[in-house]
Amino acid sequence: MQLDEDFENYLTHVTNCEEQSQIPKTQAKILRFGAWIPQTADNQSDNRNKKQPERVLDAPDHNVIDWGRHNLVAIALGKTVYLWKADTGDVNELCSTGETDICAVRWSESQKQKILAIGLCNSSVQIWDCQQCRLLRTLVAPIGLCGSLSWKSNVLSAGLEDGSIFNWDVTQKEALQYTLHGHAEKVCGLSWSPDKTQLASGGNDNLVNIWDSRNYEKPLHEFTAHQSAVKALAWSRWQSGLLASGGGTSDRTIRIWNTISGLEIGCIDAGSQVCALEWSRNDKQLVSSLGFPIRPVTVWSYPDLKPAQELEGHAGRVLFMTLSPDGTMIMTGSSDETIKIWKVFKSASEVGGSNDPARELSKFTGMELKNTAISFR
Repeated sequence: MQLDEDFENYLTHVTNCEEQSQIPKTQAKILRFGAWIPQTADNQSDNRNKKQPERVLDAPDHNVIDWGRHNLVAIALGKTVYLWKADTGDVNELCSTGETDICAVRWSESQKQKILAIGLCNSSVQIWDCQQCRLLRTLVAPIGLCGSLSWKSNVLSAGLEDGSIFNWDVTQKEALQYTLHGHAEKVCGLSWSPDKTQLASGGNDNLVNIWDSRNYEKPLHEFTAHQSAVKALAWSRWQSGLLASGGGTSDRTIRIWNTISGLEIGCIDAGSQVCALEWSRNDKQLVSSLGFPIRPVTVWSYPDLKPAQELEGHAGRVLFMTLSPDGTMIMTGSSDETIKIWKVFKSASEVGGSNDPARELSKFTGMELKNTAISFR
């Protein structure tokens, strides 16, 4: 993503990052770091199908999380966004929205700039340059946002409560480029395909719509198999047109779609509300975070769709999940007020493939990661 536009016209707030102090550990309950708990020999020999985290980040009232390609994690807690540097463990407060809660955070895929979209519950989206700690501009929708954001180069797509999808080009003065209409109720999930040719949208009307980037008049495909709201959407990076979607409490299924042919090619009975999905970037596995009833985060093999691992450690519903830039780790956020980090997937070098454009994480808080999980307490 190239943001060549001069954003000075949209600048409303400037903070000098060099002068911005780190969050004092004594004042930030969410950022209390404790000692590393080494993995014991007994733990190392445990069945690989079950894992437990070794450190825990205490994060009360967490909202959403996103792990960007620059190895920065955005964590929205109520009305404040924090940035956590995965390679050093440093944490800074990016911004506070005053009286407005935050419903979404989403990093752009820019290789040069650290651009973050922050969706607010008052129907606005803030675009931040996190390298310079600048609020670049604020975009306003006519109706409430639903916490679903996805980038296509300079264009930010946002799901709204009335079922429409706004698409803003953040580099243009007149940002709104087009609006999609295909859901009868609010849009719960949005995700652009890796090649940016298709947009998947999930709605509270139980629909999954596939939009062709060359034709926005109506959905290319409309999938009606789910029996509950669809928030969880994930595209495969190793097979074009392979999409996973997850249904809510009344549905409890994960469905696999070929979005080129428009056919369903697989289904998993997850036994629980599906809150988030992520495909491994380097091998054929899918991970799901589940809500009610409470079940472990589960890694599924593909194409047989059998459980390969269970990640135990959360005491509440696992509502949020994000994948690390190198594709080897996931971060999960739960209603038990913790955020946990797990190393679950193989790296590109381990499976003999080419690496993602984002650099592989060689260090994580200065400690070697094996088949374990990371935490903060």
